[in-house]
Amino acid sequence: MNKFVSTVFCDDVRHEVGGKATYVGIYGGTMFVNSFPAEIPKLYLVATISVPIEQNLKNAKLVILQDSTTAAEIEVPPTPEVTEEELNDEVFGYSATYIICFSPLKASEESKIRVFLQEDGEPPLKAQGLSIKLTEENTQNE
Repeated sequence: MNKFVSTVFCDDVRHEVGGKATYVGIYGGTMFVNSFPAEIPKLYLVATISVPIEQNLKNAKLVILQDSTTAAEIEVPPTPEVTEEELNDEVFGYSATYIICFSPLKASEESKIRVFLQEDGEPPLKAQGLSIKLTEENTQNE
């Protein structure tokens, strides 16, 4: 297994009893709006970074771009050094989840939100992004 970043874009994240979270209004890669400019009151990005136990993560940051503009950069703490005992244990790896709220999210035209993990000396590790587009019925009227 290799390092990876998974993402969920949604309208709301609700924290439940027992440390659980409920994601409300999940987007499947594209958000449709009625017109541009658009102002979305809240958009949540839930990004989970997973690192196998035999790999390390050092000097890393989670980068979120809206088109070519940096919307957020989050420093990711390094994974701890692993002992030989831990390598032979049932521990498979480490994960960290970041919940980012953009409030409001503005788009003056079609837009793309890109998410990636940037680690020193490594190529960017891309995650699923989100496209913001006009609804199909509104593109037919242009």
